[in-house]
Amino acid sequence: PKYPAKLFEMVSHHSNVITWENGRLVVRDQARLCAELMPRYFTVKTGTATFPSFARQLNYYGFSRAKTGADLAYVHPGVAKVEDLATLARKDEPARKKPKASEAVEVVSLEEHRRVVAERDMLREEVSKLRK
Repeated sequence: PKYPAKLFEMVSHHSNVITWENGRLVVRDQARLCAELMPRYFTVKTGTATFPSFARQLNYYGFSRAKTGADLAYVHPGVAKVEDLATLARKDEPARKKPKASEAVEVVSLEEHRRVVAERDMLREEVSKLRK
């Protein structure tokens, strides 16, 4: 994946904006991250790079917001040193809250199924007769 390699490169070359310290990914300058680094390292489709997009990608790769400290920081249970950033794998696709309509299945009894099929067949016969 490209994102981990780009994240590692950003941390390695722009420590005044984003850095790795004490087992945490620390965003030192959110405005510069969005204005300067994100357009340089990532494809920005909306015209403006937004921090929520960056944070969402971190979440997809297993990071979570650090609960302690005043810094804007993220932690990852599998990242012990900065070099580990380049080898991250994306988490499995997050579970959907609601199934898509095309995936929704209603469970009905066998009797109900047979009744509906019979009704469908009867309606098809009627339509066929009307067309003649």
